[in-house]
Amino acid sequence: MLTVTTLGVDTKPLLAGIGITGFYYCKPFVRECRIKIHGSAGGIEGLVYLIDVRYVHLKTKD
Repeated sequence: MLTVTTLGVDTKPLLAGIGITGFYYCKPFVRECRIKIHGSAGGIEGLVYLIDVRYVHLKTKD
């Protein structure tokens, strides 16, 4: 990785892609799993109804 960076290639997109791919194949949760994501605006809670390569889709109470 250091060699690629030394050659002037930006490695951030590569590392982000590896992270997304790892999340997709690791599957820390599955469909119908209730999850809560904490955030500065109070967070969000819902049921997972779809997991694709880039997003986890939640069905909320709203």
